[in-house]
Amino acid sequence: MKRDLWAECPPCSRDSPYTGRAEVDRGRLYGLFACPQCHADFAVWRPAFDELLAEDAVDAAGLLHDLASRLCRVPPGGKVAMETALGDSGAAAALEAEVTIHASPRPCATVDLHLPRWAPQFDHLEERFGPPETMPRTGPDALHFYAWKVRVPGSPSDVSVFARFRHKPQPYSRPTGVLMRLDPRA
Repeated sequence: MKRDLWAECPPCSRDSPYTGRAEVDRGRLYGLFACPQCHADFAVWRPAFDELLAEDAVDAAGLLHDLASRLCRVPPGGKVAMETALGDSGAAAALEAEVTIHASPRPCATVDLHLPRWAPQFDHLEERFGPPETMPRTGPDALHFYAWKVRVPGSPSDVSVFARFRHKPQPYSRPTGVLMRLDPRA
């Protein structure tokens, strides 16, 4: 029955199929649709979706926040501990993220998440992490970066979360990836 879900694309008015993905926003479950003509991705809420799409739902911003909180507890430079935190949280698997960990003897380590399927909307990131810090761009074709700081009391590290966007984000924009940097506390 879910394969038969269609919605009208807001930009071009063409019928568009359900992608098999759903996300939670403000307590409602939205189905994600992809237009075959203009290639727009858009979310639609209908009362029946709460029950029908529940198994497809992912709270991507919540999973990223949970992962960042877990990484705060990792001592800087501990690649094995970072891998354990990633596995224990289940966030990377649930988001179907491609993960690259860079641990070094220096006090800074990073986790780079490429999010081909479950990237959260910009407004969901703001809702979960608070207002972002806008990072300076290095040129007219450079990506747009926004940053949030996650702190857990008593943990050895803070985590800076950087979301990268191709264009200046609108509330519904999705990042192409997220970088989490572990910063040791002084």
